[in-house]
Amino acid sequence: MRRSECAQVRAKASAYLEKDLSPSLMERIKKHLDQCHLCTAFVRSLAVTVRMLSETEAPQTAPDGFTDRVFQRVKDAKKGKD
Repeated sequence: MRRSECAQVRAKASAYLEKDLSPSLMERIKKHLDQCHLCTAFVRSLAVTVRMLSETEAPQTAPDGFTDRVFQRVKDAKKGKD
């Protein structure tokens, strides 16, 4: 495969996985993936990454006042070392 084809496939990999391309471009990429093991590995890796990220929970926020208490303890600890 030509390098430029691989670059195009990799640039469109996310849209390919989301099926957000024209049918003709989807087919061209599929044909390329059938012949190029490096691009196939790239697209599979991207698919796994997207799946893993979608399964993660949203970050939790600190309870009210937590940050203030931590900063106060740091200030108190610094005062004790002076």
